[in-house]
Amino acid sequence: MKQVNCETDPAKAKVLWEAFSPNETIYDLWEFRACFWQAKPLPLRFYALYEKDELVVLLPLQDNQAEGYLEFLADDFMESNRLFCRPGHEAQALGLVKEIKRTLRLYDVVFKDAPPRPWEREDYSYYADLEGLLSFDDYLRRYFPDRRRRQNFRQTFSRLEKQRRLEVAYDNFVDLDKLMKLNQKQFGAESYLASPAERQAFQNVLKLPLEKCFITLKIDGRPAAYSLAVIYNSVYYYLIAGADRSLEPDAFKYLTKLNLELALKKKARIFKAGLGDCGWKNFWHFKQREEYKLDLDL
Repeated sequence: MKQVNCETDPAKAKVLWEAFSPNETIYDLWEFRACFWQAKPLPLRFYALYEKDELVVLLPLQDNQAEGYLEFLADDFMESNRLFCRPGHEAQALGLVKEIKRTLRLYDVVFKDAPPRPWEREDYSYYADLEGLLSFDDYLRRYFPDRRRRQNFRQTFSRLEKQRRLEVAYDNFVDLDKLMKLNQKQFGAESYLASPAERQAFQNVLKLPLEKCFITLKIDGRPAAYSLAVIYNSVYYYLIAGADRSLEPDAFKYLTKLNLELALKKKARIFKAGLGDCGWKNFWHFKQREEYKLDLDL
């Protein structure tokens, strides 16, 4: 016998989430999602499918009443969303989506295999495999087989180090507000940090018991770039960054180099650069993973 319940209580929703989540990525962690949901709390709509009293599928959604649709929990910054299900119940998960009589905007979803229509590819998540690499030069040799391209990289960074006075500081988390201001300046409408709620979410992230990495780059004594990263399950998540390109056009490029070097020093297996190219990720020859979306209108 099949039964579908819609859970709206946050405490009970957390129990359902933790019963399913594989906790493979930071986006699987209730505590990480809660940083964003608590900053912008929308009504929860966790759809749970039971078969013979066994919980087999969970769709962890929230009600974006202002826009008139359901979306994934803490949707704005998230990626690698999942339709949680027990092994062998993938078809039931896809079927439950169709049974929800609401307009849906389900974005940034990962699947083991490409899902059927009307699901379609939305974008790519970008990452670099660091296993077997010991240095930034190792990274260049793996991802830039063309010798001339590698040399261009080295010359860019060598020029900066010789012609400008560079200062690098680590874990000055008090600079987070400065990072967020630079991020808005750099990425404009694409910035994840446009609203107070979005900025508060990252203040919440700093309180999590995860390994966090903050880099401050000064050029000729002036603040030039900042970044915040988190390490979880040997994956280095390059979460947010900002650079003043008017001070130095290659400041953001150098900041990314510093983060790759730090990820290697921390012995991370994967460097995760996040969803969407954002005008810079293809430049680094990162690998890509497809993420999917579903738009259903009533």
